[in-house]
Amino acid sequence: MNWFTNRRAFRAAGHQLHDITSRHLAESRLHHIAYHDGLTDLANRHCFQERLAAAVERSRLDGDQRFAVLFLDLDRFKVVNDSLGHIAGNTLLREVAQRLVDCVRPCDLVARLGGDEFAILLDSLHEADEGRRLAQRVLETLSQPLLVNGTEVVPGASLGLTFSDLGYRTVDEVLRDADLAMYEAKAGGRGRVALFDNSMHERVAEKLALEADLRRAIGEGQLSVHFQPLYDLQPHKLSGFEALVRWTHPQRGPVSPAVFVALAEESGHIEALTDFVLDHAMAQLAQWQRSAAGTEHLVMHVNISGRDLARADLVDSVHAVLQRHAVAPGALTLEITETTLMGRLEVALPAMRRLRDSGVRFSIDDFGTGYSSLSYLSTLPIDSLKIDRSFVMGLHDQPQNVEIVRAVLMLAKSLGRKVVAEGIETAEQLATLRQLGVHVGQGYLLSRPLSAECVRNLLAIGNASTASIAA
Repeated sequence: MNWFTNRRAFRAAGHQLHDITSRHLAESRLHHIAYHDGLTDLANRHCFQERLAAAVERSRLDGDQRFAVLFLDLDRFKVVNDSLGHIAGNTLLREVAQRLVDCVRPCDLVARLGGDEFAILLDSLHEADEGRRLAQRVLETLSQPLLVNGTEVVPGASLGLTFSDLGYRTVDEVLRDADLAMYEAKAGGRGRVALFDNSMHERVAEKLALEADLRRAIGEGQLSVHFQPLYDLQPHKLSGFEALVRWTHPQRGPVSPAVFVALAEESGHIEALTDFVLDHAMAQLAQWQRSAAGTEHLVMHVNISGRDLARADLVDSVHAVLQRHAVAPGALTLEITETTLMGRLEVALPAMRRLRDSGVRFSIDDFGTGYSSLSYLSTLPIDSLKIDRSFVMGLHDQPQNVEIVRAVLMLAKSLGRKVVAEGIETAEQLATLRQLGVHVGQGYLLSRPLSAECVRNLLAIGNASTASIAA
């Protein structure tokens, strides 16, 4: 082997080492954020659920292994956020997080579940009074004022408390009852602790009534689909839409998608809901492509659930919709949340590969909120990673979020995937994402979700820049 060959081999080895180092660096960053809240550095929902699952199992095997869960929601957070601004709201959340950590025991776990919701796992309790005393201490700690941007603010909170003595078998049962107790505390005047009791299960009866209404809504035309535009960021160009289902209840009015989509998955109606959205979205895309020039490149993103991934007829169902509306498979991207995908990987992979082989694309939604091993990511049939909105929202007041986005981009580049950023709401966020090299974006700054009619108007006037038509 001559010196030139040796030099070339050395360069190749160097490039390979750099690539491996970059991947390890990206994996290390993602591993940390997978179990921590980016704003407060508390445990996040994923971490909390894992620890709580272990506590439930210990208690199930040994009744003396008692625990309690304290669920709390800040009473005045929206007022602070709306009046003093987003940065002030973040300052308040960080202060609340620190106060919670300071007033619990070393064995307890404090987590931020999202927004202004926190939870505390009180582990190794000897008696119920110990949990009640700690809950009262939390309440008193959060009733003390603090200065936010020169304004005195009293955080205040409503707390729900439940104990393992009720014989819990699952994490969801514990969180459900702690959440119900918290809402009871709010209904009682806020700033108080409510202990869960079985009478609160009347809420479950209400939930069942809503489930029955949802079942009828799917079949009676109460549902509609809106479309949030997706834009290439460099250069700025309309590239497609994400289909978003909406429900206007005859008596209740608009029902939050966060409520009824979760209810549909829990109750087994999610397959019918997904079929409705997929069929409606493909029909609209086909119509727009036929009626408006220069729209052949547009794609449609449709969310699918964990139950959808387990469907035996998923592949045939998707192919049938595409054929019925004469839409090319490459125009459809199915979005799956990271946590859902990793939790059902063995079931999901065969169907994903069959669909991917036919041209259908896949995107991992809410990327960064769960933890995907790079060994899996490198082999998954996915085309893009969608960065969770929580990282986009904190780009300017949380410098670590810039590093998170950069790590995701580094990871995506090494895997040959695109990166999509959701939740873009300010010009500063957009500028930063462009500078970092994010490929595609969506959010209220670019466009709110639009009705099908508004999309037709958008395409008719050839406006591929920021849309201002509101649904």
